[in-house]
Amino acid sequence: MWTCESCGVSGLDDAVSRCPGCGQPRFRELTLTGPAGSVVVRLDLAFGSHNLAELVGEDSRYAEAEQFRVFRRDGEWFLAAAVPPPRNPVAVNGAAVGGEPVRLANGDVVAITSAKDPSVRKGEITVGLG
Repeated sequence: MWTCESCGVSGLDDAVSRCPGCGQPRFRELTLTGPAGSVVVRLDLAFGSHNLAELVGEDSRYAEAEQFRVFRRDGEWFLAAAVPPPRNPVAVNGAAVGGEPVRLANGDVVAITSAKDPSVRKGEITVGLG
């Protein structure tokens, strides 16, 4: 059960993504979990070699100073590749993230791929929404 942050209506079912009273989207935390640890994200955040080390350990060496960013829009979480595009592309569920942001879903896998061989995945991170 959740309570609308905007109008205060409470007792809303977890399956409801918008408040039936005011239409406000439900705030959901984003949890990113890698082999070295996890982080809960509540605000828009850029990820790069420095803070990816907390999630993927040594595989963070394949990342740029800014590899990708996660952000909320209309109550949903999105991932966008850094601009300019990183040397080693970021992928969600094996598909490279290009110019358009990708909506994240529970269980998605984010990885750093090789520019030469996109099937090579480093630093895999699992997405959790809660």
